Amino acid sequence: MTQEDKDFLKLVTTYADKNCKDLDPKKTKSSIQLDRLMPVFQEIADQSGQSVEDVLVRYMDLSMEAAATKAGKNTTDIFDIQDGEFGSGGVDLFHS
Repeated sequence: MTQEDKDFLKLVTTYADKNCKDLDPKKTKSSIQLDRLMPVFQEIADQSGQSVEDVLVRYMDLSMEAAATKAGKNTTDIFDIQDGEFGSGGVDLFHS
C-alpha cells in the first residue's frame, strides 16, 4: 500500500470516526454505513476529478487490503485461484 493509499484511508477513517461514531458496524447494514460516508467520498471525488463510484471502489479495495494486512494475511494470495480450480477457469453463479 502506497503512502497515498494510506493517506486516503486515513482521511475516510477520520471522517468516519467523527461522523459515524453512533453506528455499530456489526449491527448496521453496509449500505447505511456507506451512505453516511458519502460526503467524504464526494469531497474526495470533487478534489481528485474522479467519480464517486471510483472513490468508493478504491475505498472498498483498500479497506479490504488493510484488514487482511492487519489480520496477518498475505493479500496477494487472497484471490489467487488456480486455473481449472473451478472447472473451466471461472465460476458461473447463474447456471449449475
